[in-house]
Amino acid sequence: MNPAESIAREVYGPAATVPYAVRLPGGASRETWALDVLDGG
Repeated sequence: MNPAESIAREVYGPAATVPYAVRLPGGASRETWALDVLDGG
């Protein structure tokens, strides 16, 4: 598990284990989504 994914899991809990591409519009990758969150965007 990469650091960004670890942070996402801490923040969002078990829901973070669901593939982000399934949960997010546009099929954003986990890395892209996590970086966007960390950047505040």
